[in-house]
Amino acid sequence: MSSRINEMEIIIGKLYEDNALERILPDHFQRLLGNYGSEQKELQNKRDSLQKELSEPKTKADETERFLQLIAGYMDIQELTAPMLNELIDRIEVGKKETVDGVKRQEIRIVYK
Repeated sequence: MSSRINEMEIIIGKLYEDNALERILPDHFQRLLGNYGSEQKELQNKRDSLQKELSEPKTKADETERFLQLIAGYMDIQELTAPMLNELIDRIEVGKKETVDGVKRQEIRIVYK
């Protein structure tokens, strides 16, 4: 994919050169430039998307490994303390309070580090 993107750079550069030297009709230049430019942009977007997909599992695995190492130190705790919570929890999200059929509900989400 990267080789095709590089080829597109060369082709577009030569296309501009041919246009500047009037070796190609303006209409053909515009049409070809649009086609090549679209293909190049599409390839770049695909490459960027694939690179992002490839890096995500590694990041998630690293985060999971770090959390497991952190939590291993808390296997036999007798009392939960504020410093422990600060080390383990990134934030606590509290949702809107709702009453359904006389029962109060409120969603609470704990986001661990």
